Amino acid sequence: MTFPGDQIATIEEFEAGINTFDDGDKVRAAVIGRTDIDRKGRVASVSNPKLVPVPEAGDTIIGIVAAVMSSMIAVTIKYINGEPITSGVECVCSTRSFRRKGIAFVNDIMVLKIIRRLNGATHATFSEPHLGVIHTRCRKCGDRVIRYRDAIKCKECGWIDERKISVSFPGERGAYSEDAARAFFDQDIETVPLPSFAEALEHTVSARTDFVILPVENSIEGSVGESYDLLYLTPLKVTGEIYHRIEHCLIGSGDLDEVDTVYSHPQALGQCRGFLLQRKMRVVPAYDTAGSVKIVREMNSRNVACIASRSASEAYALPVIRDGIADNPDNFTRFLILARERCEAEDARKTSIIFSLRHEPGALYHILDKFLAYGVNMTKIESRPKKDTRWEYNFFMDFEGGSADTVQEMLEQISDDVTFVKALGTYPVAGRG
Repeated sequence: MTFPGDQIATIEEFEAGINTFDDGDKVRAAVIGRTDIDRKGRVASVSNPKLVPVPEAGDTIIGIVAAVMSSMIAVTIKYINGEPITSGVECVCSTRSFRRKGIAFVNDIMVLKIIRRLNGATHATFSEPHLGVIHTRCRKCGDRVIRYRDAIKCKECGWIDERKISVSFPGERGAYSEDAARAFFDQDIETVPLPSFAEALEHTVSARTDFVILPVENSIEGSVGESYDLLYLTPLKVTGEIYHRIEHCLIGSGDLDEVDTVYSHPQALGQCRGFLLQRKMRVVPAYDTAGSVKIVREMNSRNVACIASRSASEAYALPVIRDGIADNPDNFTRFLILARERCEAEDARKTSIIFSLRHEPGALYHILDKFLAYGVNMTKIESRPKKDTRWEYNFFMDFEGGSADTVQEMLEQISDDVTFVKALGTYPVAGRG
């Protein structure tokens, strides 16, 4: 097989370059068989092509990133369905549908799923929870980089990974969830607003974002039921928590004495009930605090205002009429941060679990008694109705203490006493403000 031009490609089938892609300094393509290249004569030969393992659609592969382009990465396959190979076969993976930059670096180890073979090239994806980068190293000292909070910073030498962490959140720009995400990661992150809690989770499940943040309870209004129901269903792991101060502002284009109608999320309206009743303002529930700012800006009426954060005011260039309008200034919301991989932090000692019990006398007591034997501190327990069975409930529990191994042992101990148990994750304990 003879190649024209200035560069050589090793390929499965030479189809006038159809199955190749430009890598800047050379043309790359999937390699099938053992290759012998005569660079002077510009001849490439492939021997024993039928003896070389080639992944098929549906196979899971582990490989090393060989090249990173603007919308595609090339991965040299090392394992097919757990079986090692040495042929140097490559697959390609499109990154066009992913919002964040720098999904992988050269020499990262990735788990991918083969989706098809087209024009001689093997195509893969990592849009499922268990797929993606599983190992990366510091580009300066070679030490492992753990992806948690400042996990893209090497703790050994201080090298900073160029990739931005991406975090999806429910709501519009300026939502309290976005503020909490920025406070938690304490670095420049890419935030991705989404219209619902479920869509925010799905973006992380499908690897379009690295993390998702969800509000789970407020110090005044109590638990956020939708979040707990979704935690029961999601495959994601809880990797952290933050207690974020909520500071409500009245936002609008008019003066205070002109405002007679106020939009906001029902929880925000409830937390400012005294302020609103005193001024006899009509309230209109909205899907999101920051979203209410967007609504009021579009209405452009001086008698209509909304309740949201100062960040939302800045995001939509709508002035703050009055700040600090909450009935109780000691107002905090607890947020959970979730990811596809479990938390690797050394100080992870808080665990969240879900379990269901049989209808038997003392069933809950027996569970709590076993936890007591391990010396853990239960910080929360709450029941939520099961969606598929009337008058049956799931229990959500948080407790502090015990290593990941201890937690696993505890769950095994209670397995005979429950009808269902799920560990949501073990993570560092956050300060409560």
